[in-house]
Amino acid sequence: YSTDMSINPFTFADSNTEVVPHGVGSVWATMLWDLAWAYVGKYGFDADKFNGTGGNNKVMQLVLDGLKLQGCNPTFVSGRNALIAADQATTGGQDFCLIWEVFARRGLGVGASSGSASSATDQVEDFTAPAPGPNCTLSVNYFENEDMIKVYPNPSNGMINIAINNYSGK
Repeated sequence: YSTDMSINPFTFADSNTEVVPHGVGSVWATMLWDLAWAYVGKYGFDADKFNGTGGNNKVMQLVLDGLKLQGCNPTFVSGRNALIAADQATTGGQDFCLIWEVFARRGLGVGASSGSASSATDQVEDFTAPAPGPNCTLSVNYFENEDMIKVYPNPSNGMINIAINNYSGK
């Protein structure tokens, strides 16, 4: 597995065929692999498997919580939705945007469809993530001295500017 699309190019559309190694499980595992590394990128890695607080620990708990929320015979879409619901239930949606970005990148975006229950070849991929919500906006609520440091625009959906006035020393 790799998060590099040139090494592992699996997307949701690849679940329409049994050609991929180990069937559709390879596609789902690829998406979970990407999710795990996104969490590690955000929260770091903690070698303590049982009591750690790193991204690896958080994503394992998320997957376990998601399994508890999804119904029997889950599809890719219902599995994704269960993970999003688990994040909402446990953190108030702290990683909503991160989860959507990972799945949308592999074709399991907002408009993706798992097709009919009677077919394994009618899945439809979509690379669209939902519009950024409140947990996707960067903002700062407090500055000790706004005359010295200014961050703008605030809030921001991406690019920010930092102005530092009267700065001297290290």
